[in-house]
Amino acid sequence: MAAGEGAEGSSPPTPPSSPGSSPVLAYLLGATPTVVSTPSGSPATHSVSCSSRAFGPSSIERQLLQLGHLVVGVARQRPRRVDSVLDSRLESATDLGEILSAAVAPARLSLTESEEIVSLRDEIARLQAQCADSEDRLYAEVQQREKVEVFCAQASSDCNQAMDTLRQLRLDHVALTRHHNAANAALGHHADIVAGLSARAKAAETSAAAAQRLIRKDRERFKAGLVAYTAQLAKLRSDLAASAQAPAGAIPAQLQALQEENASLKRANSVLRRHSAAHDLDVDTLVLASA
Repeated sequence: MAAGEGAEGSSPPTPPSSPGSSPVLAYLLGATPTVVSTPSGSPATHSVSCSSRAFGPSSIERQLLQLGHLVVGVARQRPRRVDSVLDSRLESATDLGEILSAAVAPARLSLTESEEIVSLRDEIARLQAQCADSEDRLYAEVQQREKVEVFCAQASSDCNQAMDTLRQLRLDHVALTRHHNAANAALGHHADIVAGLSARAKAAETSAAAAQRLIRKDRERFKAGLVAYTAQLAKLRSDLAASAQAPAGAIPAQLQALQEENASLKRANSVLRRHSAAHDLDVDTLVLASA
C-alpha cells in the first residue's frame, strides 16, 4: 500500500521536447532525468500517451521498456518483497514513464503535515470524548424522560381518580341538597301544622273559657231556678193539701195559677235540658249536687 500511495503521489517524467534528448537514453547512460510532478490525468501525460499511441513505440523503445521492467523487478527483489499494487501498476503500464512513476518511492510527510495529523488526532479524541459525554447526557436525559413519563402517567391516574372522587362527591352533595330541601319542606309543613294546631288550641281554649263562664252562669241560674222550683213545689203541696180539703169540682184560683206556673217551669226545664245536652252537661248530676 505504501508503494501504491507513493505511485499515486508521483507522476511520470515529462517527455523530451526533441528526439535527441530522450529520458530513457539518459537514464540508461547514467544521467539523472528531470522528473516534473504532474498528475496522472494531466494534459501532459495525456499528450505523451496520445503521441506514443499516434506514432507507436519503436523497437528500441520496446526493448528499453522491457529493460525497465527487468530493472524494476530486480530492484524490488521479487521473491522477498511482494507488492500487489505495484505489480498491478506494472502490468497495466504502457510506457516507461508509468513504470518509473510506479517504481518511485512514496513521498514522506513533512513535519508540518505530521503535526497537523497529531492535531487532527487530538481533535478526533476530543470529539470522541465529547461524543461519549453527549451519549451519557443523552442516556441520562432518556432515563429522566422515562421517569417523567412514568410520573406523568401516575399523576394522570391520580388526577383521574381525584376527578372520579370529586364527581362522586358532587353527586352525593346533590343528593344531600335534595334531601335537605325535602327536610326543610317537611319542617315548613310541620311548622304550618304546629301553627295551625296552636291557633286551634288557642281558639279551643278561648271557647272553653267562654263555655266555662257560660256554665257558671247557667249553674247559678239553675241553682236559683231549683230553689224557686223547690219553693213552688212546697207551695204546691200546701195548696194541694188545701184543695183536698176543699169541696170537689171547685178549682181555686191559686191552684190554677200554680198550674200555669208549673207549665212555665216545665218549659224552662225543657229549655235547660236542651242547653245542657248541647254542652254535654248531666242535668241529673247537677240537680243531685245542688240538692
